[in-house]
Amino acid sequence: METNIYDVHNSPRIYIAPDSDQTIYTWDGHAVACIADENIFGWHGRHIGWYVAGIMYDIHGYRIGFTSATCQADTFAEPVKYTKFTKFDRFKPKGEFRRPVLSQLHSNQDIDAFIRQDAP
Repeated sequence: METNIYDVHNSPRIYIAPDSDQTIYTWDGHAVACIADENIFGWHGRHIGWYVAGIMYDIHGYRIGFTSATCQADTFAEPVKYTKFTKFDRFKPKGEFRRPVLSQLHSNQDIDAFIRQDAP
């Protein structure tokens, strides 16, 4: 089952597919990142953040996305998802940053800009 990720305004924006790579897709069907352990890697292999206990954090440790179970308020209804595009070959991860202390504060960055920052 796919896991929807909501932005700070409680709108569904991206989702995680339950495949072997835990691929992250945008709502329009593009594969843009993946999760390895708790690390989020962009499609070109750059480490861009963490996914810990249903919450996505940016590289500075600020919250940027949530599952419906970890949102602080009611979430908006899920719109229809576009068909998934064929995935490009993914690059190998290039290394990880040391995880900072994870904050309760929200990131100023938009979740779409965050997740697409290392995408094809």
